[in-house]
Amino acid sequence: MTVKAVIFDMDGVIFDTERVYMNIWKNVYKRHGLEITEEFYVSLIGRDRNSIIGILHDKFGQELDTTMMFAECDEELKKAILRGEVPVKKGAIELFDYLKENKIKMALATSSSKEKLEMQLMIQDLKEIFDVIVCADDVRTSKPNPEIFLVSAKKLGMNTDSCVVIEDSPAGIQAAYNAGIRSIHVEDLKKADDLIIDLSERQFKSLVEIKGYLKDLI
Repeated sequence: MTVKAVIFDMDGVIFDTERVYMNIWKNVYKRHGLEITEEFYVSLIGRDRNSIIGILHDKFGQELDTTMMFAECDEELKKAILRGEVPVKKGAIELFDYLKENKIKMALATSSSKEKLEMQLMIQDLKEIFDVIVCADDVRTSKPNPEIFLVSAKKLGMNTDSCVVIEDSPAGIQAAYNAGIRSIHVEDLKKADDLIIDLSERQFKSLVEIKGYLKDLI
């Protein structure tokens, strides 16, 4: 089936956010005498805040003030964005231009809140790039539940078999699979493991490589 729409995840796909945010988490939690490992942080990628809160409470106990911890991490991320420390991923702008030129619709489907989404899209004024934007505030359930991708496809006016999802996280790849939408994995902090290889159509190192692959599908 010819691809008529591409649905992008945001962090780790469009923005090189995850490495920056992981280091922020490590530093903030260390200040409070807690340790965040890279393995643990990677397990949170792609999930919404409510899901992450549950995981944090399981790991550190119900007494952990997650509201305070998120506030501290978000404030540090905001400072990093304003300092220009969260770049757009290599190949992203070129891929957007190519899809626009070929009249392929684009959606942004992110587990981030609307506030964080708006802040990051300001980096290179990317908001107008997308035909549809769906964030955590717009859905009831987070990835790996398929809701965010099903809502995105519906808002695009597309059947699921006309769409392809570009994701970096296992939760996102699972969500696309559960939605019946083929997916492409782009490597960020998480390399393609057996689950990602089984559930995604192809796996690539960068958006530059994905652009070449999509040329054969549109």
